[in-house]
Amino acid sequence: MSATDESLSGSPEDHSQDTPEPDGSLLSRIRSRCAEVAAEESLTLPIPGRRWEGALVVRYGIVDAQEVVKLNARKSDPAGVEINSDFLLRACRAVLLRDDDGSLVELTDDNGQPTTFAGLADKLGIEVESARELIAFLFEGNGLAIIAHADLVAAWMRDTSVTVDQALVGE
Repeated sequence: MSATDESLSGSPEDHSQDTPEPDGSLLSRIRSRCAEVAAEESLTLPIPGRRWEGALVVRYGIVDAQEVVKLNARKSDPAGVEINSDFLLRACRAVLLRDDDGSLVELTDDNGQPTTFAGLADKLGIEVESARELIAFLFEGNGLAIIAHADLVAAWMRDTSVTVDQALVGE
């Protein structure tokens, strides 16, 4: 094992704490930026369709790579609507409403936590048998709209440093 391997493994030879990090150091700035990005890593998209007219908006976050692999391994959904619905369910971090002035208001549960798709049916006062049925309702039964919406989220997840519009035009 090399000295580098030992220091990376946290062995007693690790001297990273010996010298204090000066304020504004490159490492300090990188750590700070990583924390900022982790807090910001979300994509906010309106649910398409005439029913919502841009008023129903969802904040999506990163889905763990292993979850994506499991979703894509399914063989029972040749059209991909169920897989993409499940992907959106896993990626949803919060549901928001667009106010008349264009501002977004986050829906919350009784404990003040963000409402996700899981709690949205109750908020909307609709009865659905499953989370997939809720997704179908939200997207007005349009499987292609579900797939296209999931594609936008997936494009963003591939490179969270670009906006969805940039990802779509290949910039």
